[in-house]
Amino acid sequence: MVPIMADGKLILTAEEMLLIWEKALEVLKRNLTPAAFKTWIEPVVPGAERNSLVLFCPNTFCLDWLESRYKFIILKTVQSIEPSIEEIVLREEGQVNDHKRQLVLKVDEDLYDLMKQVYEKEKNNSIGRTFEEYFTQMLQSVCQERMDAG
Repeated sequence: MVPIMADGKLILTAEEMLLIWEKALEVLKRNLTPAAFKTWIEPVVPGAERNSLVLFCPNTFCLDWLESRYKFIILKTVQSIEPSIEEIVLREEGQVNDHKRQLVLKVDEDLYDLMKQVYEKEKNNSIGRTFEEYFTQMLQSVCQERMDAG
């Protein structure tokens, strides 16, 4: 994979951000109570905007709760994995659909390989979500990244 540079900084791809988020989930799961992790962290869907990790929350209450209680620990956790992540951006899930642009997605070999990997993880029940949830999460991140770049 060729590194993407902007203003002299390495820009993380959506795929790289997803891998970082998966590693962060493992750390957060160990450091938070099971109830806190399941209630507040597990429902969010990650995305990427340049070197910011975007977390799409299912509702305003979840967004406010994460903002006031978990945003700092999430940021420190992801920065311990990848120091180039600059910030955590919290949004409601509906905001991902607020853009007026349409994207045409082509399923190329890289996307097919990623879909296959996600399917294998789900088959082994190692991602904790269904294939559809995880794949939708990945697509949202890629779409957001392309809209921001366009």
